[in-house]
Amino acid sequence: MKPPSMTEAQLQASILDLCRLHGLLAFHLRDSRKNMGVGFPDLVISGVGGTIFRELKNNTLQPTPEQMRWLGTLAEGGEDAALWRPDAWHSDEVAQTLARLAKPRMEAQ
Repeated sequence: MKPPSMTEAQLQASILDLCRLHGLLAFHLRDSRKNMGVGFPDLVISGVGGTIFRELKNNTLQPTPEQMRWLGTLAEGGEDAALWRPDAWHSDEVAQTLARLAKPRMEAQ
């Protein structure tokens, strides 16, 4: 049975709730189009285990070229930057990643 679909807003709210549960810092820029950071990822999440950058999309929308440029540049620079869709939530990828961020780097290995 296929998991129910989520909107981007539902995905983001679920992720932010889990961040709070783990005591992680999370930053969301409401609209990056209003400044010089056009395409900047939706979420920056940080804990004692590191920092990640995530662009969020529902199951049908594609990231813009600017969003892909940000993700690619961050990843090429060694940052953990990726796209999360509802499947990442339903597969526990999100939960596992956030749990890893909540643990000190030595414990996470």
